Amino acid sequence: AAIDPAHLGLPEARGHLAQARGQQQAALDAQLAAADDLFERGKWMAPASGNAHQVYRAVLDADPANARARQGLRRLSEGLVAQAQRQMADFEFERARGLIDQAERVDADSPGLGAARARLREVERKHSESIPDPNAAATQQRVIQFLTLDPDNPNSIRSCLRAARENARSVREVISSEMW
Repeated sequence: AAIDPAHLGLPEARGHLAQARGQQQAALDAQLAAADDLFERGKWMAPASGNAHQVYRAVLDADPANARARQGLRRLSEGLVAQAQRQMADFEFERARGLIDQAERVDADSPGLGAARARLREVERKHSESIPDPNAAATQQRVIQFLTLDPDNPNSIRSCLRAARENARSVREVISSEMW
């Protein structure tokens, strides 16, 4: 049996449903605008209440398929990874690790997470190899060798001279013969 479209106030119920959906979408749009504003003001994860992460999550709780909220979380995760990269450059490895962990909690599928973790491991490894072991017997000869001739130490005199020579070779035609 078919339902008569005009039966029992069906058109009125449809109107109410459309109105409720419109109000819900307007509320979600307002939340997303607030989340975007918090993001732009740098309130990504803090304060504990009233940050972009919380608002984007609240929108996804109400509408799990909301593309704009998902994109906001992706931008947030990418921003945290970028901050982690800056911390790595400053040899602040624990802070970098914490930021990468936060980024993963925000958006576990963010494309830069795996590369950021790999880069952190690599930078930590290189950094630890470039610093002499403080527990090893530090003889004067080992320290002198490390600071002057060690080819694996990018800051040794030998490495600096090699880099200067390579830089000079790349601009050979513009430097004087005396300098060369």
